[in-house]
Amino acid sequence: TALMGGGIIAGGLTSLALKGSEYQREVLATLHNTSIAVSGYKDVEKAIEDLALKTGVPIQKLITSFKDIENYGFSGANSIKILAESIKASVSMGSPIEATAELTAQLMTTYNMSISEASKAVSYLSTVAKMSKGDLKDLVGVMGPVMANAKTHGVTLQDLGAAYITLTRNSVGAAQAINQIKTSK
Repeated sequence: TALMGGGIIAGGLTSLALKGSEYQREVLATLHNTSIAVSGYKDVEKAIEDLALKTGVPIQKLITSFKDIENYGFSGANSIKILAESIKASVSMGSPIEATAELTAQLMTTYNMSISEASKAVSYLSTVAKMSKGDLKDLVGVMGPVMANAKTHGVTLQDLGAAYITLTRNSVGAAQAINQIKTSK
């Protein structure tokens, strides 16, 4: 794939070079705080290492993102699939993997989306973030709590994004914009 450039491979190898007792403790501590059975730890660890080698994303970021996705109730195998798609979206949009992965999981849970639908929605929300006074990380922090409420009231993701852009462009901060959107329904 396009992600297989020399620098990316070197980044993945550097990331894997950290594999030692500290790395093992961190992986075990992270996996211990998920619903993954101890017997599945090695499979998850191998999948995360493979993603690090293929993409150059540091293992620490992948572990954190995996845990965030898994905390939304996805199985270990599905969390890895979501993580892989989130990496692609993160690279294409230039957004942090942690924010992209969390937003993908939020969208899949809240709007009952497939991985590919959520990837398209993340791309849309990345555009929203660029058009507003913030970035995707800001958007994730404030949008998550509002999405379920918006969906309940029949507000589409596109309408939510448009309201967010309008409010932030009018010198309203991200958190205040979301509060105004919440109270408007």
